[in-house]
Amino acid sequence: MAEDDDWLSNLLWTDEAHFTLRGSVNTHNCRIWATENPRTVVETPLHDEKVTVWVGFTTSTVIGPFFFEEMRDSGFVTATVTGERYADMLQNCIIPSLADKHLLERTIFMQDGAPPHIARRVKDFLCRSFGMLKDNIRLQCLTITPDMLYSAVHNIIPRLQLLLRNDGEHIEHFL
Repeated sequence: MAEDDDWLSNLLWTDEAHFTLRGSVNTHNCRIWATENPRTVVETPLHDEKVTVWVGFTTSTVIGPFFFEEMRDSGFVTATVTGERYADMLQNCIIPSLADKHLLERTIFMQDGAPPHIARRVKDFLCRSFGMLKDNIRLQCLTITPDMLYSAVHNIIPRLQLLLRNDGEHIEHFL
């Protein structure tokens, strides 16, 4: 970050999501802030027909969408996201797409800590594809100033007070 003023443009924001034929939302992965009553209950079937999609984006482009599916006698069906499937998608779809768009060398790959993302095969592949991750983390840690540390620690009090005022609910929309 200290060497690249345009680092934010190089972040590849990524996630997977389920889309159903009935339009129901996977609220485990998706939060919707609305003006209507947030405690309204909408009943939906336990297992709705769905597709699972991965997409990534930077400030200038979209990578994907790529679908988690497998071929069966009846045709393509949605497949569970596992470490093996995610590693295959990285190797066969995501990394080649980044390379085709000449983004591979400068991309900062962002993902959450979902179990498929931290599978050994995935981590090994990402280290090979994106260079020496540990060295880059060590270098970035050296750029953290005492002022940044002080600010991070002292910001916790207002955040905790906000959490208390909101009964422990999400506070991101207040920050």
